[in-house]
Amino acid sequence: MFRQLSINYLALLTMTFILGLSLFLFFFFWAISKMPSLNKTSADIAIPSMNAINKALKRPWLLVGFLLTPVAYLSCGFLTQYLSRHSGPLFFYLSGIIYVIGVVIVTGTIIEPLNFQLSQVKSITAPDDYQRIWQSYSQKWQFWNKIRTLSSAIALSLFCIGCFFLFLYN
Repeated sequence: MFRQLSINYLALLTMTFILGLSLFLFFFFWAISKMPSLNKTSADIAIPSMNAINKALKRPWLLVGFLLTPVAYLSCGFLTQYLSRHSGPLFFYLSGIIYVIGVVIVTGTIIEPLNFQLSQVKSITAPDDYQRIWQSYSQKWQFWNKIRTLSSAIALSLFCIGCFFLFLYN
């Protein structure tokens, strides 16, 4: 079975799985640990903390992994379609499309603008303003992060289904 697949192709599948899993776990752990923890602090601590976290996360390695994941999913689809004729490529294509829509587009059009708005909050004297701003931000952010988490989980699951069919028919 595996002898028919090239080592490079298996390496691409493995790298793609690792990328997809890494990003899913990143979003998942944000959903279950970071935001709930920040919500337990006062807003005047949560806002600067979240701004510092967002600033620290703007690293090239995270951006590369974030943007390379859908490219890897789609590359697996193209290569599988080229090498064989079965339903595997469909699952790889769907995983890439779902990731782009549910993760990349949601991040670029909703999460990042929310983060930018929060970064503009500087010195507000009334604690109620801090609390109101944080609650609004946190509710929206958590909802959309759950969309990203679910989308990355669905994309990874579809990728695994594609791998199952690939190995089943080879």
